[in-house]
Amino acid sequence: MSAANRRKRETSDARNQRTQDAPASEQNVSRTFHSFSRLPPELRAKVWRYALPPSDLGLMLYEYKPDHRDLMLYYLSRLAAEARNNNDVATNITHETDEDANCDHWIVKFRKDCIYCLHFEQADLAFVNREARSLILAWTRNQYCFIRSRKPPRRSVLCRPFIPTRDILLVGALDWSDCMCEIEIRRSVAQRLGTPSDIRHIAIHGDYKLWCQRSHWYNNLFCFCRDIKILYVVFAPSGFTLSRHDTRRESRHVRYRRWQVGPQLADACVWDPDSRRFASRTESDTSSLHRPSLSKRLLEFSEFLIESLVQYSIKAFEIRAVAAVALMDRPADMSANGSKYYSEGWFEEDG
Repeated sequence: MSAANRRKRETSDARNQRTQDAPASEQNVSRTFHSFSRLPPELRAKVWRYALPPSDLGLMLYEYKPDHRDLMLYYLSRLAAEARNNNDVATNITHETDEDANCDHWIVKFRKDCIYCLHFEQADLAFVNREARSLILAWTRNQYCFIRSRKPPRRSVLCRPFIPTRDILLVGALDWSDCMCEIEIRRSVAQRLGTPSDIRHIAIHGDYKLWCQRSHWYNNLFCFCRDIKILYVVFAPSGFTLSRHDTRRESRHVRYRRWQVGPQLADACVWDPDSRRFASRTESDTSSLHRPSLSKRLLEFSEFLIESLVQYSIKAFEIRAVAAVALMDRPADMSANGSKYYSEGWFEEDG
């Protein structure tokens, strides 16, 4: 062995010996990027922004959940007691003041516990350092989110509450009456809690025949939600449900699935107030999930809404059939034939 190779081997053995003798903490530290703090502030900010959730989350679905019947009964009994004390049942239940009696548009509010917040798991960034925390807090302000603290802090989550002018309220067929009852109760309670009813988008899902048999439901919809612009008919993937119950748990906290509106499955039905009828509108970016038979079903279904639209002089309104996509899904994971988005009675066999 030459002298050069001998010196190289001795140097390598000495380096390995120092690594073996070093404490475990020092070995872990050696794997970190010590020069990160020396990077330019602009580059560090790009790294933190890359770790943030996306700034455009799309149209998210928030499901109405009438789980708190005891609170609803409490409000009903309280309204009845106030009406008996004032000997004016109709006025107390329907209007709070004379100004409300002359108001053409109700200010309706939901209780906060009637709509789940959406949870995101990227709150860890708020506990790294001051620089990262400032960016995550700026993101929460822009998205109208907040941080729900948990112990340990690394389990804290970002929560996105329901905003009626931006998000979609999802109501199942079995919960529709409860939702409309909730709206009527909340408009009569003096101490309102929650979200105003200037809802722009409502989504429904469930059996086609059931929605057609309950055509009187839509009269309540346009009575209480005059600003509604789009009614979505939502189809969930097979194997998944849009139920408000989710059995997945983490550290004793329920995790709720996050759904957003996916591609359209049929032509949109657009309301024309002049002719008082619906017309089909084909989107330019028609997806492979598009089903002509569903377009026919939507036109049949739209007939049940015409009377209410005329009665309340609704000018702009449309119906869309869309697929519900879980937020963690990627577009490439979606089925190409649409069979996984079937629902009871909405699809017919294409001719």
